[in-house]
Amino acid sequence: MGQGLDGSKKTLDLPLNAYVWTMYTRTLTTSKTMSTATSVINLRTPPAQRELIDRAARLQGKSRTDFMLEASREKAEQVLLDQTLFAVSAKQFKAYQSLMDAPLRDNAAIQKLLTKRAPWEK
Repeated sequence: MGQGLDGSKKTLDLPLNAYVWTMYTRTLTTSKTMSTATSVINLRTPPAQRELIDRAARLQGKSRTDFMLEASREKAEQVLLDQTLFAVSAKQFKAYQSLMDAPLRDNAAIQKLLTKRAPWEK
């Protein structure tokens, strides 16, 4: 049994025989998973930082509160998801290992790309 970002319990239909550590996995959280605001967060900030936040919020047509909450939530999700542990069956883990250990297939598009000079090297 695992736990979702919203604190809900999530069950897996797989035996927990193997684990794969993965980083940089992202999921989208929709407004449906967010509850009605009932908590207060107070912050103190230098005036220059507040103006920077206000300018960015105005550019996106959002209030300072909405902008800051969205940015904070996105960062919190990123931090939590970068530490996600995926449970897989032994069969799935073996298949994953086989893919990672297998030699790379010839890929003409990749070979062509790798033979080109990078724009900053010209």
